[in-house]
Amino acid sequence: DEPDRARAARFLGCTPQTGHAEASFAVPLAVYRAPLVLRDDRMRQSLEEHAERLLAELEQGDELVRRVRAQVLTELRGDIPDIRRTAKALAMSPRTLQRRLGELGATFQGVVDEARSELATRYLGAGHPIGEVAFLLGYSEASAFARAFRRWTGKSPRERRRPD
Repeated sequence: DEPDRARAARFLGCTPQTGHAEASFAVPLAVYRAPLVLRDDRMRQSLEEHAERLLAELEQGDELVRRVRAQVLTELRGDIPDIRRTAKALAMSPRTLQRRLGELGATFQGVVDEARSELATRYLGAGHPIGEVAFLLGYSEASAFARAFRRWTGKSPRERRRPD
């Protein structure tokens, strides 16, 4: 809203542009490299500890997503991935798995779709027929696979098989 934009303009010294998908700002290199006027060792230590905690959480999150993805890839060999089987293989309840993935901004279905998309691209690139790829990824019909592939990539499976 306008009062917020005016406050931001006064604070930043420029008029912010809105309505974009991403937010960013640029700082002149000379300003970035300028020494701090005030040194606050307690603030620095606090910020470093906070950054270390965030990195540790990210690494744990990445590990969980990797483990879920590996289990999904195993299940894709002849079956449709199921959150109950995946959770059991990871020694947790389905609800706990959903909650932990949610804390990382991920979903089980999102991990499944990502794994399927990557495999589909690999299989199609290797020249496998579309019907075979659909079967390998657990789709009962090639048309369902084609719709999913278009959603993931913006292209049809046939377009993907063509040389770029």
